[in-house]
Amino acid sequence: MAQHVTTLNEIREGMEQTDAPLSSDLVYAERGTGSDRAKAFTVGEIAATATETFGDGGDIAFSQYQAAGGVTRTKGDIQDGKIVGRMFASIVNLIGKTLQWVNTGFGITELVWNGLRFYKEGSNAPDYLFDHDGMVKLSKLNFNTTIGAQVRNGRTAGDYSTMSDCETKAGSGVKPTEYLSAVYQATLGNDKFTLNSTKHEVGSVVLVTNTGEDSSGVSDGVLKCYLAADTSFTSPVAEIAQFHSKMFRYIGKDASDNPMWFPID
Repeated sequence: MAQHVTTLNEIREGMEQTDAPLSSDLVYAERGTGSDRAKAFTVGEIAATATETFGDGGDIAFSQYQAAGGVTRTKGDIQDGKIVGRMFASIVNLIGKTLQWVNTGFGITELVWNGLRFYKEGSNAPDYLFDHDGMVKLSKLNFNTTIGAQVRNGRTAGDYSTMSDCETKAGSGVKPTEYLSAVYQATLGNDKFTLNSTKHEVGSVVLVTNTGEDSSGVSDGVLKCYLAADTSFTSPVAEIAQFHSKMFRYIGKDASDNPMWFPID
């Protein structure tokens, strides 16, 4: 056996540096004991067995196919169109490694251990960056908000005066990310907007927009926003001028189960 191992080492030492295994190459193997323990398998057969076990029951199913020139290759199919994080971690170790997708004319997309990076063609610094710790770097923002069936001039004495009013107007199943309202000029005191939505997750950010239009026409007053707990409307948390918007962040409910939305200044 020592002579056999020495022979293999000598063969490897005599190989060209450019030599690479082919799927049709034979590899010697031994299984158990007895006269028929000697086996020979191709590199392709060994790879197929390894990858079949590797993906068994997981997110990627491996199989072989015949490529051009009669070459047998192994491919992986993502199951259900997705890979869960724990399985991805076991399939690819990204520590110190990078997966790249090169798109001619656009640049490079990199998936690395600490996030996702997008490069323009020829650039050495990412234009867009999403880190696993939550940091985001963008070159521009586009707030594609959801308003559902809300209308810009819908404010009356009783409509569009609260976030829940706007959600009702938006339609069943719609979770607005922009709430439309205005000061209703026809009735004294209708400059209030109550922040009472419970449809969003804690930490969510939405827009409230003073459209500057009510059901009777132009509404140029300042819209005053109140917390749900402030039923007497004594202390507005924000004021929104005509044609302006304000961002609010949901921080959860208070001790009395009232939703709390605070402005982002």
